[in-house]
Amino acid sequence: MASLLSLWRRQRGHEPSGIIGPRLWSQTQPQRVRAFQSAAAGASRTAALRFLESLHGIRFAHGDFELSTLERSLQAGADGGESIQLPEGCVPRGRFMERNRARRHRAGQAAFTMVEIALCLGVIAIALVAIIGVLPTGVRVQRDNREDTIINQEGLFLLEAIRSGSRGLDYLTNYFDTITTSNVLGVTVYTTPQLQRTVPAGAVFGGLITNGQQIVSLLTRPKYDLNGKFTNHVAARVRAITGSALEKSVSARDMAFAYQVIPEVVPLNVHPPDSTNYLAAAARGFPPAEILTRSNLWRLARNEAVNFFELRLTLQGPLIPKGNTYDVLGTPRTFRTLVSGAIVLGPGNTSYVLPSTFLQQ
Repeated sequence: MASLLSLWRRQRGHEPSGIIGPRLWSQTQPQRVRAFQSAAAGASRTAALRFLESLHGIRFAHGDFELSTLERSLQAGADGGESIQLPEGCVPRGRFMERNRARRHRAGQAAFTMVEIALCLGVIAIALVAIIGVLPTGVRVQRDNREDTIINQEGLFLLEAIRSGSRGLDYLTNYFDTITTSNVLGVTVYTTPQLQRTVPAGAVFGGLITNGQQIVSLLTRPKYDLNGKFTNHVAARVRAITGSALEKSVSARDMAFAYQVIPEVVPLNVHPPDSTNYLAAAARGFPPAEILTRSNLWRLARNEAVNFFELRLTLQGPLIPKGNTYDVLGTPRTFRTLVSGAIVLGPGNTSYVLPSTFLQQ
């Protein structure tokens, strides 16, 4: 009896006997008292614990109980305005104390087990692996988009500079490293002062790139010589004019995005060769009217060839240094336009476009 009573006290922390208002607890709960006495007289410990569960309510998984009958009686008496004489060792628990006790229960349960933590770490690790795997692809796509944007912008800019015969773009000397022209007569290289020593063997040093007018004139050189004796090939190595300001410094010169420019200036030809060959028409015995028509078309085509040109610019990059040469990577982009005006030769084997100025042959 004593051991069971001490067990019950440890479970709830107060005595079961005492006065509740004008009534004794044994008088208010006689059936509970008799059941407790019967269990204490000869029941086993397990039966006594089950009795306590029936007395105090449902037991939680951690071994604690809900409010006991005594506590509920105290609470009901307090709510009814009765004067309550607490038993010795009994601690009052009102609604406020009950809520605090429920909060302590919830705080004690709000935790993660080691298995849950391990699962969380596994999910985070899988996500990090996926992100790290996608990160290089994202950086490469961003770099390609930036390079495409630079090529598109500067291709249109150079196209307009050549077509209009610009002569005041001196700041282009900061971005054009070399301009190479080649034909049956040989290879000629124009460079900046810093790259003068990099002229390859077998090539002729044409001079230093000193102003924007010189750059535009070299890019305007016709693909076919005006006398029709040889074909010119022009290629320029250019560092990005637009883009990040960090790439414009001297220290970052070799790391800046660079591309290759190949201009082609070709006389405009819109008439089929047979329609302008009046000599062949006369040899075949064509009517005089047909011969005259072909003769007029030939004269028209001859004047068009020196006053109207088709301009094609091919930009391709990036350029990767490889010893004294460069590897050209990327997809080439071609820009086309028509030039309306004559191209005249200037000093030093240079060419210029005179917009809206026409010559008669």
